[in-house]
Amino acid sequence: MAKPSDEQQRALTGLLGLGNHSARKSHYPELAARLDELETERNRYKWLFENAVHGIFQASLLEGMRAANPALARMLGYQDPQEVLFSLTDLAGTLFVGGAQELESIGEILQRERSLLGYETQLRRKDGSVLDVLMNLLLKPDQEGLVEGFVADITERKQAQERLQQLNDELEQRVTARTNELLDANRNLQQQITQRKQIAEALRDARDAAEAANRSKDKYIAAA
Repeated sequence: MAKPSDEQQRALTGLLGLGNHSARKSHYPELAARLDELETERNRYKWLFENAVHGIFQASLLEGMRAANPALARMLGYQDPQEVLFSLTDLAGTLFVGGAQELESIGEILQRERSLLGYETQLRRKDGSVLDVLMNLLLKPDQEGLVEGFVADITERKQAQERLQQLNDELEQRVTARTNELLDANRNLQQQITQRKQIAEALRDARDAAEAANRSKDKYIAAA
């Protein structure tokens, strides 16, 4: 790391409340180490930003997108992250399927709650196709109106859920149809049983009547 210039040293000394050369000299190693730590941390976050699997962006509630990582660009069908730095108007008209009304609703929630987690929505890709995503949005407390967003593509998961729901619906329809068939068969069986009982009773009554008639005939002949 390059050694700060005298002007930078004087500025840093003033911020630290140091007023002489010896003080600057004694505190310089500590200050340089702290600056190295900050640079290392900055590089780490930069690496995470550029190599993350999910989309990451910064946006202003008043102006639109300010920064986006390569993963978000690829997710939306663009090669260069600069291509997805949409203005507020383009966010409403091009990116968000829900348009200006959805953006207004998101802004109101962020202003009130300071965050919006697990938000599922649809974004429009460069080719016009629609992408299902899950967003976690955070309104930065130290910078008014600045939002940090994390975006995950859940299109395949949504399609799998829809397919599973479709299969469940089809299964329920088949079960309902089969149940109705069994109910109809049971009703037909009950009707057949009832009819057979009625026929059996009719035959029994006819037999009893015939036997009674024969007995009457025999008595008549015997009496004659």
